[in-house]
Amino acid sequence: MKLTKPLWLGESYKLLTSMVFLICFLLSLSFYVMGVELYFTLVFDLLIFSSVLLFKTTRLFSVLIVLLLSYILYHIFYVYYYFSAAHLRDLFLSLKFTLYFLVLCSIFKREIITKEYFSFGFSALLAFFFVKYTVAHLMGDSRPPLYTENNFEMCFLSVLYLVYVYLGKSNSWKFILFSSVILLSGSRSAIICLLLLYLYQFRPFYKISITQLLKLLALFIIGALTLMVIMSRMTAGGLEEVDRYIFLMVFFDNISDWGVKEYLVGNSPLTPLSSSSCLQLSYYQSLFSKVSDGVCYPLILHLFWLRIFMEHGLVAIIVTFLLLVSILKQKGLDTRGSIFILALISVNGLSVSAFSSSIIFFSLIIIALMKPFSEIETQS
Repeated sequence: MKLTKPLWLGESYKLLTSMVFLICFLLSLSFYVMGVELYFTLVFDLLIFSSVLLFKTTRLFSVLIVLLLSYILYHIFYVYYYFSAAHLRDLFLSLKFTLYFLVLCSIFKREIITKEYFSFGFSALLAFFFVKYTVAHLMGDSRPPLYTENNFEMCFLSVLYLVYVYLGKSNSWKFILFSSVILLSGSRSAIICLLLLYLYQFRPFYKISITQLLKLLALFIIGALTLMVIMSRMTAGGLEEVDRYIFLMVFFDNISDWGVKEYLVGNSPLTPLSSSSCLQLSYYQSLFSKVSDGVCYPLILHLFWLRIFMEHGLVAIIVTFLLLVSILKQKGLDTRGSIFILALISVNGLSVSAFSSSIIFFSLIIIALMKPFSEIETQS
């Protein structure tokens, strides 16, 4: 049978993505055994932006695409006029999540991934993570990466696991395997994601019975593990030495003189943090401006929600929430599933990059390219 161009592109993209996950797993494992860690962040960026070739959207979202493009172009022209072309590199990191959403809005009506293809692919991914993390722990590494830093890839895996549950493919044993991967990762935010996924899959508060009491006991154990991981990651200096606490204090210091306008739409494009804040965060030199010496931007705060609030304001956060839930609903995911996916990524945003992480956002690209959930038998 002769394939039309969109169908041919879709099948090619599916095959490419599958091969990328497999090849990167083999490379990651092989080089790790030889003492070299590989990170594939750029690979996922390429997968995200190449998916725009599968363009298919609605009339309403075409308008949203134009608005997003206008917002991005405003930032580009502003920085080019008031700073220099060289500063566009710094700007890209601020706008990265908007570029990702631009792609997501452009492709979510394309339907190339079936329930069966997704289920097989997720099972393979779960096996990849379990093998790599187990090998890493046997070699004495408590924070092993597979494709990238494990705070990011555990959120990626968590979002896909929720879809796996939604499709009715998971059970208690698969949850135990997934939980093992999460615990092997050593990620604090991933432990909280595990807690959310337990609530989603088993609904321990749905009704009270002996079975539900056992589920509540399991919930208590997961909560205790969460606290243990968080406490084990604290330094001897207590809360004041925890980097996220320092970031939060820097955040409050830099918004202390804000007015209503800043709270709504954030600072002007590429507004740096105060000199004293940059000095306080000098340990993170790799996140300083690539153009101006000694200058740092909200990117250095790590926490996605703090960064976005400072750079784009409360309006951008609300739009991000509404846009994601709207797209998930368009794909046929129910309200409960949509909210839990938003919660999983939001939890990551309280620690690291969330929507600005290429591998986390790629989980949304996968969902966007799936057949509508309303057309397949699901278990919500």
